[in-house]
Amino acid sequence: MYSQRREQAFEENGAEPYGTIEEPKECLEDFRRKWIPGFGNVFNSAADVGGDWYYFYSVWKSLGGGGDNLIVEENLDLLVPLFVVTVASTVIFLLVIVTYFTKAGDPNREVCCVDSFKRFCMKFCCCWRKELDTNNFLSLVEDVAEDIPTIALTAMIDFRRQGGISPAGVFSITTSVFNLFYNMLQRLIPKEKQAQKGV
Repeated sequence: MYSQRREQAFEENGAEPYGTIEEPKECLEDFRRKWIPGFGNVFNSAADVGGDWYYFYSVWKSLGGGGDNLIVEENLDLLVPLFVVTVASTVIFLLVIVTYFTKAGDPNREVCCVDSFKRFCMKFCCCWRKELDTNNFLSLVEDVAEDIPTIALTAMIDFRRQGGISPAGVFSITTSVFNLFYNMLQRLIPKEKQAQKGV
């Protein structure tokens, strides 16, 4: 695009058009405006998913890694809820990535599944804010369906099994708490500020 405009300018008047030199800088600004703001959501969600799977693996391994079916069966009441929440965390993370790439290209473009579910919630739940955008809606779902249950389950499982929080549990809780507060702060940003940041 830049080289084409330069060639066209030279053909027409033998000089570069005014402002053409600034185009690479404008491209960088466009990149920063579109792609950088939402990257924080992706990064935090990825760290959260990593913490969840690491904790699930540590619990699974401590129970013999599935080698002793009796031990696993005796602890299904711990493993099943933890596995469900961990899978939910992974699904939400994938939706965060899809939303990131979709909205960065066109902020008004709808994200399949996410926007449909958002409209469903707005229709049947009067507590939803209608001005809640897709990113903030998804972060709210992440907090309610994944972060809070992960914190509660991790604490309950570790205290039940060993009377205190394990190192893997600390990592899982830390990533979930950080993601929870990050999402809350993102939702508190005024809407006009979000528009300026490209969120």
